[in-house]
Amino acid sequence: MIKWELKKIFSNKYFFIVLIALCLIDFYKIYTIKESQNFKDIGEERIYSQVKGEITEDKAKFLIDNVNRYSEIVQSDDFSKKYNKKYYTGYLFGDYNAFDELYNKYKYCWEYSAKAKKIIKKCEKNKQYSTKFIQDDNNLVIKQYKNRDIQAFYNMDELSIFLEYNFSTILMIIILLIGVINLVLYERKNKMINVISSSKKGARSIINEKIKAIIILSIFVVLIFSFIDYISFSALFELEGFTQPLYAMEEYANTVVNLTTFETYGLSIFARILTCIFYALIAYVSVILIGDISKTIIVEILMLVVGIIICIYSKCIFNPIGMFMLPTVLKEWNIVDVLGFALPYYKVAILANVAAIILLICLANLLKNRFISSGRT
Repeated sequence: MIKWELKKIFSNKYFFIVLIALCLIDFYKIYTIKESQNFKDIGEERIYSQVKGEITEDKAKFLIDNVNRYSEIVQSDDFSKKYNKKYYTGYLFGDYNAFDELYNKYKYCWEYSAKAKKIIKKCEKNKQYSTKFIQDDNNLVIKQYKNRDIQAFYNMDELSIFLEYNFSTILMIIILLIGVINLVLYERKNKMINVISSSKKGARSIINEKIKAIIILSIFVVLIFSFIDYISFSALFELEGFTQPLYAMEEYANTVVNLTTFETYGLSIFARILTCIFYALIAYVSVILIGDISKTIIVEILMLVVGIIICIYSKCIFNPIGMFMLPTVLKEWNIVDVLGFALPYYKVAILANVAAIILLICLANLLKNRFISSGRT
């Protein structure tokens, strides 16, 4: 039966036409992001090539010496502003800016381990004078910050853009909504609802098969767009540092996880799958309850708007849209108080979304009679 339910979705040529169109839109959006980025100077790349990779004292000294040398010249204002091929960028001030920027990024990586140890010491002192929740939070900090170290340096600015890219979110929701509608319209178009209601398996079994199909469709859609995102960014950007810890990027210095950037991307794909399943089931249950496709679309749009508003103005544990923005959530040390225990926000949010999916599945099964009556309208 599951194959039959999936066939109802994938046999529709318009579904694939829209899917291809949305994938092209996704690629174009990524292309426009690339076009909006500042052009990389060849001289800056030459400097970067000398310090990337394993962090060493010699590389740090190379950056510090050049920053100090160029800084003295710039402060004296006694230098030529004309092009000179002896400089990496062709200009003294250009070299100064390039070395200064790289030095600050290198310094962050070089000093991170020492800063982590200071944070651990501070937590060890504070936890004995705090409430149970704060003690638990301090213990979690000590556990997560222990042995944190950045052993290699890469320019991960473009990788950060990739991790935080979420335009494909809306495209996923659109194609899922089309898929769910196809699933519902098939019975109505072929007037099969009477056969379904009189079959041995009955409406409940059919509903469960449709739910399985919706879950498979959600996984398929997320994997397709995640693949498009990765291929597009890999072709247009320089994604260096996938094996680096997430905290190797300064904006993730206080992250609650000890994952590599590659593992973080995998976790964000899982979170997107949960979100897509949730919205697809919302659409399906809405069709059963409302019995009208156009009204269901309005409900889905309202759900998206509410989710976005919650993301902007509130820190709600249950917020499916927030799961689409998981890398952004991981930028801070986000902890939730659950019965006095300090738990990472992202874990609680994932569990909340799983619970919501289970509730929607139960609701769909409870509405079997409504399912039959809505199919006859």
